[in-house]
Amino acid sequence: MVPKNHNAHVETSGGDISVTSITGVFKLFTSGGNVSLTSTNGKLKVETSGGDIKLKQHKGEMNLSTSGEILFAKKHLEILKQELREATLN
Repeated sequence: MVPKNHNAHVETSGGDISVTSITGVFKLFTSGGNVSLTSTNGKLKVETSGGDIKLKQHKGEMNLSTSGEILFAKKHLEILKQELREATLN
């Protein structure tokens, strides 16, 4: 178990990574596994060579890279669209 406020640097050579309900700086790298994030806050950098990135309710800066798919929960996607509209107007 990891504290609620925690920074994490995780690397795997093919395993999946799952992060839930944490605030901090995240650097997550996997060669082929999937990365799943739920209810996270903070600065996020995710790289996977072939897996999918699944994001549900992240607040903060994101840098996502994969040759797989990036999947957002529908509600989270609506929030991102609104933030993008607001940023464009400013």
